[in-house]
Amino acid sequence: MKMAWITDPHFNFISDEAMEGFVRQNLTGNHADFFGNVSGKPDFLLIGGDIGEAHNIVKYLQMLCNHGVKILFVTGNHDYYGSSFEFVRDRIIKSIKGHDDLIWLDQKGVIEITPNCGLIGNGSWADGRYGDWEGSRVVLSDYNFITDLAYVSKRDQLTIIQKIAQKAADHIRENLKLAFKKYNNVYLLTHVPPWREAAVNRGKPSDDDWAPHFTCKVVGDTITDFMKGHKGKLTVLCGHSHGKGDYFALPNVHVITGDAKYGSPKVNQVFDVV
Repeated sequence: MKMAWITDPHFNFISDEAMEGFVRQNLTGNHADFFGNVSGKPDFLLIGGDIGEAHNIVKYLQMLCNHGVKILFVTGNHDYYGSSFEFVRDRIIKSIKGHDDLIWLDQKGVIEITPNCGLIGNGSWADGRYGDWEGSRVVLSDYNFITDLAYVSKRDQLTIIQKIAQKAADHIRENLKLAFKKYNNVYLLTHVPPWREAAVNRGKPSDDDWAPHFTCKVVGDTITDFMKGHKGKLTVLCGHSHGKGDYFALPNVHVITGDAKYGSPKVNQVFDVV
């Protein structure tokens, strides 16, 4: 099976015509050499969040489906811009009903890729536990453009995002248990880097200003605690920081951070899974 992975495509930064071209090139097999050594279109397309914004994420998901490729995705922070968490979640859930090739991993368990390999996922959220939350001078657009975060204090923002992060950690823990009961090789698709070393921008891990907004420590700790007792291999695919990274949290936990550029969505990597 061939599994293509993209993260932070931000399709709202390109025209609909360019989006249609992206779909033709990546999902129809018309350009067999696009993936380098990969021949033809992938069996699965993994999307690691920041697909669009609240008003257009459903449009982009619908443009990606019905091409004979399973679309496995998580959401990122940008996907909620212009609305609330509840509104966007409800819209996505309603929009993917009846589309067997659209799978929101935040709402699912373990997906079998091959008899030897499983996939789990959750978009997660930065939880403010790395770096200096109180002293950080960074004000992400999240805190202005997501209604749940826009009209509350900084302390309440921290409470909200840590609740989301904990829910993600619980979801990931349960699915790690299920996945490694059956598979020795597991992929975890997420948006936010679970370790500070993986939150790379301009070639360096996030500093104390940026780390609170670009890492999810509770998810990293959850994965570390679980994987210490397992011989299987976990590959974590993340993004969010827009920088390319490669990090081993444990000998059996490989973390790959995908780079991204606004207005230039691309395939980050293709995996041949046996």
